[in-house]
Amino acid sequence: MLTFRPRKELTLGSSLTPTELHARLQSHVEPAVEFPLVSKLSGAGIVIRTIQPPHTDRAFFGTLTPMGFKLAQVLRTSGLSPYQPILEGSIRAADEGSELVVSMRPHADARVFALAYFIVGLGLIVAGGLGWSAGNDMGVVAAIFGSLFLVFPRFRALHGFEQGCAAAQAALTPILEPE
Repeated sequence: MLTFRPRKELTLGSSLTPTELHARLQSHVEPAVEFPLVSKLSGAGIVIRTIQPPHTDRAFFGTLTPMGFKLAQVLRTSGLSPYQPILEGSIRAADEGSELVVSMRPHADARVFALAYFIVGLGLIVAGGLGWSAGNDMGVVAAIFGSLFLVFPRFRALHGFEQGCAAAQAALTPILEPE
């Protein structure tokens, strides 16, 4: 449970040659070496951790080499999530153009509080079980909250990651075809 890190693989086709697709992708990527995870205030007034993009009007930032790429989508206000995917992959030749082979994973530090949630959840379940066995009905409530502490963060991570993957794929799609 503590090593849970979702991953999504996809292959996107393009009518462009690999060289043309590389050049086209390069025009949409702001060079950056790192993907710093920072705390930001969301539109709802909640502090969340998210990847800090550089100041740019390009759709992505990261590194792009002839052998491959490592990118993240530039998000300013909407879609902020600690589970925003980092895209790694390569461009390869295909029968009619080229293919963009992409592997998406969240930032490695996105699950920094997973151990804390696990410990609190497990502690609530144990305390709830002990309380209930001693005749305290609130023990059941503690056990329910403990179960939620164990389960909910995983579902939140998966949902945030899936939303980020869909947004990244939607931003990549127009880049794949000629203007």
